[in-house]
Amino acid sequence: MPLVSDRDIGTIQQLPEPVAVDTVEPTTGEIFGAAFRQENSMVALATNETSFQDYQAEEGFDPFTGENLKGYEMFAEGAIDIKSSDHLAAWKQQIDNELQDKQTVAEGGLTGFVAMAAAGLTDPIYWPLMAVPGGAILKGSKSATQAGLRLGVLGGVSELPAEAAKQYVQETRTSEESMMAIGGATVLSGILGS
Repeated sequence: MPLVSDRDIGTIQQLPEPVAVDTVEPTTGEIFGAAFRQENSMVALATNETSFQDYQAEEGFDPFTGENLKGYEMFAEGAIDIKSSDHLAAWKQQIDNELQDKQTVAEGGLTGFVAMAAAGLTDPIYWPLMAVPGGAILKGSKSATQAGLRLGVLGGVSELPAEAAKQYVQETRTSEESMMAIGGATVLSGILGS
C-alpha cells in the first residue's frame, strides 16, 4: 500500500516562497561593546541593570505569581531575590540586554571572536596573575609536556575567578559556558606552555 495515494498528490500544496528579510549587520563598535559586556567581568558589572541599585521591597510582591515571568521562565531561578516590580523590570531588561549582546557577537563572525578575545585579555581580574613571570612557572620543567601541564593548570585556575564573577553578574550565563571557558583556558595555556 503506497504511503501517498494518487488522489492525495493533487491536494498537496506548495510551500510559500521564503521572504527575504533585511538584516542590518552590527558595527564593529557594537560588536566590541557587546563582547566587553559579555567577557570582561568589570564591564559586565558596571553595565548590569540591577547592580548598584537598592530596590525597596513591595509588600506581598511575589515574582512567581501571575504573568510576571512570562517569557522569562527559563531564567526563573534568578528571580528568587526579586522584591519589587521595579526590580523585576530591571531584571528582565538585563536578560534582554545579555541575549542581544550574545546575538550581536555571534553575528560579528571573526570580528566577534577578536572582540571576545580582547575583552577577556583586558579583564582586570587577570592582572595579578599576569604579574607572575611565566618563566618562574616553567622553571624546573624537564620536558615540553611538563611545562605545558604546569601552564595549563595555571591557565585553568586563573579563569576560575573571572568565571565566578561573570556567573554572579550575568543572568544568562550558563554553567556550560563557564566550563567551556575554563577548559579552553586550560587547553590554550597548555599548548602555549609546551
